[in-house]
Amino acid sequence: MHVLEPFLLDLGLTPDHNKSDIAAEIDAHCTIQRLTEKFLKGEATIDELEDCLAQFGVEPDEYWGIVDENIDAVIDQGTALEDADTIIWLPHV
Repeated sequence: MHVLEPFLLDLGLTPDHNKSDIAAEIDAHCTIQRLTEKFLKGEATIDELEDCLAQFGVEPDEYWGIVDENIDAVIDQGTALEDADTIIWLPHV
C-alpha cells in the first residue's frame, strides 16, 4: 500500500451525477490529493489542507476521523507501506 492511501477520500459519485458533476468531483479529489502529498512532505500546513478540504465540502474533523481509522486498519493488518520515507515523521511530544 502506498503511504498516501490512508489519507485519500473516496470519490463522492452518485448515480444522479452528470458529466460536469463527475469532472468537478475528480478535480476536487485530485486537488485534495496533491495538497495531502505536500502536507505529508512538510510542504503545506495543516491549516492549508483543512481549508482545502472545507473548500470542497469535506468536514476536516470527519476527514481526520477517517484517516485515523484507516491508519489503525493499516497497523492492525500489518500492511507494509511503500514510499514511507517520503513523508515527515513527527515524534510524539
